[in-house]
Amino acid sequence: MIQLLILRNTETLLKLVTLGILPPEAQPPQNLNGDPTSIFTSWFNSLSNPIKRKVLRHVPECNLEKQFLKVRESTNFAFLAFIEAMSFIPGSVFWSFLFFLMLLTMGMTTMIGIMQGIITPLQDTFTSFQKYTKPFTVVVFLLMFLCGLFFTRPSGSYYVRLLADYWTVLPVIIIIIFENLAVSWASEARSFFADLANLWGHPVYPIIRWLWSCLNPIVLLVLFVTTVFHLSLKTITYLAWDSSTSKEVVRRYPLWGLFAMIALLLIVILPIPTYFVYCLTHGIPVTSTRWDKPVISSRSLPISVQLTPIKEVQKEEILQGDIQIAD
Repeated sequence: MIQLLILRNTETLLKLVTLGILPPEAQPPQNLNGDPTSIFTSWFNSLSNPIKRKVLRHVPECNLEKQFLKVRESTNFAFLAFIEAMSFIPGSVFWSFLFFLMLLTMGMTTMIGIMQGIITPLQDTFTSFQKYTKPFTVVVFLLMFLCGLFFTRPSGSYYVRLLADYWTVLPVIIIIIFENLAVSWASEARSFFADLANLWGHPVYPIIRWLWSCLNPIVLLVLFVTTVFHLSLKTITYLAWDSSTSKEVVRRYPLWGLFAMIALLLIVILPIPTYFVYCLTHGIPVTSTRWDKPVISSRSLPISVQLTPIKEVQKEEILQGDIQIAD
């Protein structure tokens, strides 16, 4: 990136000197073979301050440290700092290989979780998919691969930034709000607390029920309103690279991109009210479960009443069967 910027700056300065806009002292070295960064930097540092100011009016400064400091405030700073630290460690190639292998495994594990979040609900909703798990998984992978090809285009990074900065936050907050309300206030939501009681071995404390049922929905609604208000005041822009000036410029997203973002938001959110209307008209499909009965922990029972382990039950059934056959 820096070397490409240096070459463009050299071409720009040569044109400006030829046109007479800059003095001859601002003419950069034309031979940048070997190490263009060090050659251009040493030439630029040898200029007088007035010439430097004139040069910087037309081209950006090619300083690797300043370019690095621009990224320091972002979430990628930890990765960049780690990479820079590894360059000073003996065997840096080996540690760099391990570092990027770690990034690969992190991406794969994240992708597996996303795939399970897509495949499992579809198989639970459409039972016919359960018979063909492997072909169904391959089809979902191919569809996601084809959709991902859209973001491999030269402008793909801008759409990734649009989704990450402006679109992702609203669906996540809305889905979490409805999940919290479903667990807290739905008719069969007590099974969630019963499950927690079985896992913990003791009843759920009332303060936890109050936090989950009363405080969490209010906090999530405040967060949702604040996010919508913040996005409404924010101009939806992105940083684009202008090759003519070799600078980053702020531009607005096209109008059709905003409509596409709103359409994606509706596609993600519409299943929730649609299923809610379906439950109002057809009733909630609830089956009788073991949660309808009071939860009794085996620890509170006498020793004589405690449940027999599954393996011992199987052995007793096998022995009884053998005795009946012998009779």
